[in-house]
Amino acid sequence: MITHECSGTRGFNSAGAAITSHKLQFMLGEQHVKNSVALRAQGKFLEAIAEIETNTLDDMIRVPALLQALYAAHEMGDQEKAKEIAWKLKNFDPDIPTVKKYLPNEDIAEDER
Repeated sequence: MITHECSGTRGFNSAGAAITSHKLQFMLGEQHVKNSVALRAQGKFLEAIAEIETNTLDDMIRVPALLQALYAAHEMGDQEKAKEIAWKLKNFDPDIPTVKKYLPNEDIAEDER
């Protein structure tokens, strides 16, 4: 658990050990993913998506986070939102099966959309 930050570059965990800003950003991203999962479990799909879309995420956690948002869009039946999120995921990994489900024949480059 993070107890506080100092000077924007380091934080400290509950044991007092220093955490780099990159690690701190990753840990915060993990928490956003966990929050999104919990919101999905409660049927709060829009909130689950917002948890991911309104927060800055570390690149290492971005794909799992966007997948949570995609699952939430799918579960609430919003195909357009799911497709929008699938496009974002395609930029990271076009071979994700769920991305292929929403963009099965999409060969258009992202900047051409």
